[in-house]
Amino acid sequence: MKTLHAGSWVAVLAALWLAGCGGGSGGGPDVSGDVPGDVPSDGIGDPGSGDDPGERPDGLIDPGTDSLADVPDPADVGVDVPACGDDAAVAVGVDWLEKAEPLLALRAFEDALATCPDDPRARFGAGLASLILAGEQFVTLLTVATGQMTGPSLPDNAASIGVWPAGGATQSEILAEKLHRTFAALQDLFEDALEHLEAMGDAEPGVAFDTVPVYLGIKPTFLLTGRFDSGDVLWMRVIASFASGIIGALAAQDLNTDILSMVGWIKDHRTGKVDFSMISQIAAYLLNDDARFLTLHAGDGEELLASARLRLADCGRLLPLALDRIEALGDDGTDTTWVEETSLGRVLGIRSLVTVGEGGAIQETPWALALSEATLAGFAQASNSILTPGAKVTLHGGVLPVLATIAVVMVRSGLLDTFGISLPDFLDLTVLEVDDVVAVLQGLLPNVMAFDWGGAFERSAGMRVWLPAVTTDGLLMDNRMIVEWECPDDTAATGYPTGTFGLLCKSGAALADAAHFQDTSFAIAADGKASGVPVLAFHDYTLNGLVFVDLAGVSGSDDASTYVPADGTSLNAAIAALLGPILLLLN
Repeated sequence: MKTLHAGSWVAVLAALWLAGCGGGSGGGPDVSGDVPGDVPSDGIGDPGSGDDPGERPDGLIDPGTDSLADVPDPADVGVDVPACGDDAAVAVGVDWLEKAEPLLALRAFEDALATCPDDPRARFGAGLASLILAGEQFVTLLTVATGQMTGPSLPDNAASIGVWPAGGATQSEILAEKLHRTFAALQDLFEDALEHLEAMGDAEPGVAFDTVPVYLGIKPTFLLTGRFDSGDVLWMRVIASFASGIIGALAAQDLNTDILSMVGWIKDHRTGKVDFSMISQIAAYLLNDDARFLTLHAGDGEELLASARLRLADCGRLLPLALDRIEALGDDGTDTTWVEETSLGRVLGIRSLVTVGEGGAIQETPWALALSEATLAGFAQASNSILTPGAKVTLHGGVLPVLATIAVVMVRSGLLDTFGISLPDFLDLTVLEVDDVVAVLQGLLPNVMAFDWGGAFERSAGMRVWLPAVTTDGLLMDNRMIVEWECPDDTAATGYPTGTFGLLCKSGAALADAAHFQDTSFAIAADGKASGVPVLAFHDYTLNGLVFVDLAGVSGSDDASTYVPADGTSLNAAIAALLGPILLLLN
């Protein structure tokens, strides 16, 4: 169904290393600077604050006030709605949803559940309202100013020398805790949605809507219309589980570092050349400023990561169940989703994406997603790997199908446009189906890596374990990633090559295969093949047991039995094999 938007944005985060705004949902989370130690305790969407229930939003849609008349007779959808006096509260919730007020709708549905806890209409309404609210709140979060500037964190003995009150927190610590609580509160909204949807079991929602606008900006992005069924409930659970999993993994990270000073530094240098040297400096500064940065949050990091693991694993399990249920229930022309069997596999149809033209004219466009058996198998393998230590998945078999599906969803739903992201011209995902994207990526990226997600989750750690090592002996911005190249004649006085972005050896440069980082703890042997891409140092070349390598991996294969734990030589050779062809095109 159209609530797909609520979780799709997070796909960009999933691919970083490998590969309000509108409506009436109220203001976003406060992440501005407060006095030391003053961290807000209210979560996003706290019912203690919000919109005036008597205020009608000024929107493009005016659906009227009596929407409950459009809710189908429970007998028509196979549901026995308990006659215990919650009809009025359900009607209020439906009306608020159609007025683009998910927070107020959630309150009304919760009132209904207080009277009739087994009413599937109220459960579904509360789940839908929470899901919409979570999606809109995240977009709002992206637009909130991060607060006043701050300097580097004060030294541990600052209190003893009178710089900071004893027991006080640095500005960085205050901001880090606010960001942590904001992400945790956002995940709670998705978890609230899942709690309601899971409590429904196999019950039919028994709810239909005239129009429910969903705002991911100042204009409506989706209009939810028509009849919802139990297949839509499963589909919503897929989306909410993915969103909860990704956001939970982010919330699990300790974000203590001098983010704001780095933002100021970047602004001061925004007219300069953005190259690998600058990126390397920024990464080193953030990692060195505080040893806690991107480790697990000391308070609830392990708990959040464990929850994220289960939610991400749910996606591959629930997706085929959702398609089966949607297909079995059929489509009478009013369903929000439907499934058709085609030569491409099963095609999930979704009503409806919205575009706003000149003069505010609204155009609704159904869109579709083709999911082949190979793609669904990739999701199943990824879910199994997340739950089962040692169950490796290959790049081609269990990673690219998932990433390709996420990318197609984001483009088809208009979410990449919302976030101002564009893809290369050769990846026109408005016409390419998921299998087409997988084929393109398999042609570009050799199948040289496999991933033991379950093993990595068992050795719970922050994202820091996946990042390259940096120097620590310089001052402030003098440190950088520990990196070498195999083009000795093309290395400038700065230590970086002269190719694109200072990242690659220039086209035509003489390359010489070599050992790297000699006489250090990062030392690795030559791999027998000279490369123009950087050779990186890592504290753990297996990336916490996540990465396995087979440089002769068979294209398209999902057999991970030949992949062995990465070491410094094989990991960099695999990175060169994956990134080399793409990056060298930039030269």
